[in-house]
Amino acid sequence: MSAYKKVGILVADDVEYFPLIKTAAEYSPKEEKRLGMLCHSFTLENGIEVFSVLTGIGKVAAAAGAVLLANEGCEAVFNFGFSGAISRVKKGELVLGTGFFEHDFDLTPIGYEPCQKKRNCDPVLNADEFLLGEFKKHFAGIFEGVFATGDCFVSNSALRDKLRDDYGAIACDMETAAVCDVCKMAGIPFVSLRQISDDAGDSASDIYRETISVSDVSMSLATLKVLKGL
Repeated sequence: MSAYKKVGILVADDVEYFPLIKTAAEYSPKEEKRLGMLCHSFTLENGIEVFSVLTGIGKVAAAAGAVLLANEGCEAVFNFGFSGAISRVKKGELVLGTGFFEHDFDLTPIGYEPCQKKRNCDPVLNADEFLLGEFKKHFAGIFEGVFATGDCFVSNSALRDKLRDDYGAIACDMETAAVCDVCKMAGIPFVSLRQISDDAGDSASDIYRETISVSDVSMSLATLKVLKGL
């Protein structure tokens, strides 16, 4: 019997989302709109009901999508999408997030540490250990580490290097920390799988455009593989 009856999948952009629906076509996904967001639902062979949502890019949209999944009764939330490389990872690689922080959150003028949202708390929120383990069972040797989240597309070598040197981040995105924060509030396990699309440096935008010009189902296949094995 599966560990979960209903699982949510949250994806930010259509170039990341529609390969999932293509991959899941054999399950005849049912389409609907919730809060203006495109959603699909389908059931896997092991009985897990999957509810997916295309949120739109950025922390606010992603957080809204996470609340929607919580209200739908999802017992775990999976995320995937493209990320910029910060350290030790290369374009095309799949990486797992062990922790997430908002690199553009700043309360230092009133005495907080950089990126800290609550006093005496680590700014890095952790992924669910069980779900991380399930990915690693299927993808031995997959690279893992901390993801930096912010409401900006990182295309700046100086910022990239700061995130590496100050926080040990391996990749950056615009959603994961916000989704993890909502999931922590709701008591829902969260995990994120990302594919490296660019180097987060000064030429990142051009590299990113090249990457997304080719439809890639790697993240969708990997996520569904793990779900089918739960």
